[in-house]
Amino acid sequence: MTPAWLFQGLERMTLAAFLEIASKVVSLGAIFLFVHSPADAWKVLAFQSLAPMVSILGGFWVAHLFLTLYMPTFDMVWESIKAGWKMFLLRSGLATYSTANVLILAIFAPAGIVGFYASAEKVSKAIAGLLMPIRDAFYPRLSQLAAHSMKEHRRLTWISAYIEIGVGLFLSVATFLGAHVIVRLLFGAKFDAAVHILQILALLPFINSLSDAIGLQTLLPAGKELLVMIAILAGGVVNVALAVILAPRFMADGMAVSVILAEVAVCAVLVFTVARTTALFKRQGSRHLDAPVFASAVEASTRASE
Repeated sequence: MTPAWLFQGLERMTLAAFLEIASKVVSLGAIFLFVHSPADAWKVLAFQSLAPMVSILGGFWVAHLFLTLYMPTFDMVWESIKAGWKMFLLRSGLATYSTANVLILAIFAPAGIVGFYASAEKVSKAIAGLLMPIRDAFYPRLSQLAAHSMKEHRRLTWISAYIEIGVGLFLSVATFLGAHVIVRLLFGAKFDAAVHILQILALLPFINSLSDAIGLQTLLPAGKELLVMIAILAGGVVNVALAVILAPRFMADGMAVSVILAEVAVCAVLVFTVARTTALFKRQGSRHLDAPVFASAVEASTRASE
């Protein structure tokens, strides 16, 4: 329900960022202030629920200041669903295969090993999540340029790619080298078994930066959601298949390796798709518009003229 997508689409991310950060700071501060014993566990859940509530209510209040809010008609809702069903499936596929690893490992491994893996996976995903502000900052502008100026779109895509991939590489190296310190700091000495798991998963930020910067930032603005969805679903199948093979024998390490190989497969498919269907890797990208992008540009130009 959060209206962050609205501010992102309007390229007013300062508002969205302020609401998101402020709500989470308030939630974290409340946990430190009011949670003192295991009996206060319910308060943690309550305060964690407080953060999105603050973000949602604050977001709609801010949106109301510069937009007129009204109930959409059934036809508007139906048209939006038809236009966005591929993105619904894409996000669902991402959520499904990226959150099922702990459950799959729990089928084959003891609870203690599952705990070590879950801890390392949470840290690696949190670190990889630091790439999201870069992606979210560039995506609205790339979407606009994909419909109006392919030359500028290609230029900005490479700028965002250099930044995101550079940050992703730094995060991966820092996570690998600092895995022992990170685990000790967050979980204590009893979780030292999670260190080498985190070092395997340290590749995630770099791989994700390649997938985002080259794949998603190019294919989604070009209207190729279906191709991205196929790549994500294929990655999910690879992840589950490798997990079933590796987890029973190598436990948490096998699960971590299966996650990395699945992400590499997704990244390779996305980069290959970009190379085959777009002009990103061509020197004269502005002269080689593929048909879907050219059609969308013409349609956008026609609407603007009307």
